[in-house]
Amino acid sequence: MGRKNPKGKETSSKTRLLFLSVKRTAHNMAQALGIRRLQDYLHGRGVLSGSPVWLLGKCYKASEDHDPNDPLPDEVQEKMIEDFASRLWMTYRSGFTDLGVEKFNSDVGWGCTIRSGQMLIAQAMLHHMLGRGWRRNLEDTTDLAMDEIWSVVGCFLDDDRQALSIHNICSVGEKFGVEAGRWLGPWVLSHVLEDLINSYRPQGLKVLLISQPGGGAPYINKARMNEYFAAFQEENGAASDCPQGKDSVSDGCPAAASYSRNDSSITDWELTDHNVGGSFSVAPQGKPGLVVLMPLVLGIEKVHEKYLPQLRAVMEWPQSLGIVGGRPSSSLYFIGYQGENIIYLDPHDDQEVALTGNYESYFCRDLRHMPISSIDPSLTIGFYCESPESLQDLVYRLERLEQDVSQGVPLVTVTDASIKYPDDDDDIDVKSDDDDEEEDKGASNAHGDDWELL
Repeated sequence: MGRKNPKGKETSSKTRLLFLSVKRTAHNMAQALGIRRLQDYLHGRGVLSGSPVWLLGKCYKASEDHDPNDPLPDEVQEKMIEDFASRLWMTYRSGFTDLGVEKFNSDVGWGCTIRSGQMLIAQAMLHHMLGRGWRRNLEDTTDLAMDEIWSVVGCFLDDDRQALSIHNICSVGEKFGVEAGRWLGPWVLSHVLEDLINSYRPQGLKVLLISQPGGGAPYINKARMNEYFAAFQEENGAASDCPQGKDSVSDGCPAAASYSRNDSSITDWELTDHNVGGSFSVAPQGKPGLVVLMPLVLGIEKVHEKYLPQLRAVMEWPQSLGIVGGRPSSSLYFIGYQGENIIYLDPHDDQEVALTGNYESYFCRDLRHMPISSIDPSLTIGFYCESPESLQDLVYRLERLEQDVSQGVPLVTVTDASIKYPDDDDDIDVKSDDDDEEEDKGASNAHGDDWELL
């Protein structure tokens, strides 16, 4: 074979830097010229009609005698916006400390998927610490819950000293082919978050990845629920009580040793028979809580229509953490829907790095929506389970979804039997997937991340 040209990689790096510089300039021009407001008008802003709005398992609707052609009553809209504005909002940031080989100081043009993933994990932390019913009180400056909120925000500040910063996500993601300055998809992000969260254990949270190589419909084996309940081990090794019911097992939750963050002997805990990770170590902080991530590919160029009712259904469940999805090569964080429109938080605003204690820029009141049929088929669905009962309820809901709604095309298959894969060693090459996406987009691709001038 011929000798590799050492200048090839350098040339490629310079080309990518130039491409990102052009994208950032275009993005900033769009904001300055007000093009974003045009995008808001075209894609939708505010509530469309009087039909019910679902946000992360909460429903906002008018009385039964309300005309659905009229907007929702003001008092209903106010409660809904109060809920929406209490979600943490992660966006592009500029001015952070050097990141990556090229020493990036901004993630404009490539970091939107990471920001969407941060929002999903931040919502899990809020739910875990304060409950789904918490709302931000702008009038009460003595609200003690805000101290908890700021402690969550601090984990995501753009600094390599913060556990869930974009710096650490890129660093941990190197083993999965993640590279600062390059866009990544939801499937890769899910694996990175699993690795990072299960090492750091923020507030006692763990991540379980329900994943099938290639993004196909994964399996959950009900016969192994005891192993799933082990996620709720307390620090001292005492397990939470297992739920009892017609689908529960009777021999109780298994006891397991606790592990420190740096302990090399971590426990392998897999949600499916095909292990795609699932190892985590127990940290001495916070009560146990579970984040379930399901990276999926639901079509080729667009989501198959049979999946759309299922996506709406999962956002109605109490365990819902929303969806990391978006338009092609442009990530958004979906947190609810109204009718045929999906509601989202948009990470594409470019803001300066927040100083410690100045976190107002982590909240947003601009409710945006788009047709659910227009979303990209590559996405990750997130759930939060606070207890074994909540996890069992989630599995039951997924089973009913498969039976009653899926029309033979389920998001996930729930089974009582062991699933055998044709070749357990045939794992997907995560890096090559992203490399293919990058080659497909190229520096001249006008449809790349953020060329929509969001």
